[in-house]
Amino acid sequence: MYRPSFALIYNGRFNSAIDTAKTQNKWLLVNMQSMQEFTSHMLNRDTWANDYVARIIKKNFIFWQVNDDTEEGQKVCTYYKLNSLPVILVIDPITGQKMHFWNRMVQPENLLEDITSFIDLSPSEYHANLLNNRSRKNPRDEIKEDEVIQQSNEIKEEVMKIYYPPLPEEPKGDKNLICRVAIRLPDGRRILRNFLKIDSIKLLWSCCCVEFEEAETRPFRFRQVIPGKVKFLEYDSNLNFDH
Repeated sequence: MYRPSFALIYNGRFNSAIDTAKTQNKWLLVNMQSMQEFTSHMLNRDTWANDYVARIIKKNFIFWQVNDDTEEGQKVCTYYKLNSLPVILVIDPITGQKMHFWNRMVQPENLLEDITSFIDLSPSEYHANLLNNRSRKNPRDEIKEDEVIQQSNEIKEEVMKIYYPPLPEEPKGDKNLICRVAIRLPDGRRILRNFLKIDSIKLLWSCCCVEFEEAETRPFRFRQVIPGKVKFLEYDSNLNFDH
């Protein structure tokens, strides 16, 4: 309905946006949208399209916008427990911590007023102040840099996890409705399992992702050997076991 401000939006995955914000010493501003909610379109029309807002964000933030029905959007919604959309978040690129959030529609003037503190203080300055304040209170409370980095990495790893649909109970009964599949894993192990012919082939990923650790963070595909040729099955496919 109302186009996003593409010139303002960081083009890349969430973890890449965090890394860029950290490198440039800027806060990460995230807008999680739902195209089913008219307020998402209002944000595009009234807030992100505002010239002054755009200039302030471009100078002081890395702005990342995503829809909740995408794979990246679902990961971020799950990790930050986002239920009511649209949502705007300010995220610390050093730790991945959610620093501030707004629900629903936010008018340009209200957004500018609320983000002033993040404009005045960069992420590195914010953490330097934390260190100084804690050191004055008790030297033992000093936050070590490697602990902060570890926390950031843990958050990134959690968000990077790939979530596949739940695997239903293995079907039994009428063989005309069932497809029996043999899968050979990279380590040579074999899996034999029944699926309903009307099931999506995405369940192949659900079946195998628990068999090797890398499947949680690395996309993988299946190679189907057909006499005379080799066919690759991709997770984005809309096929079922009957086709």
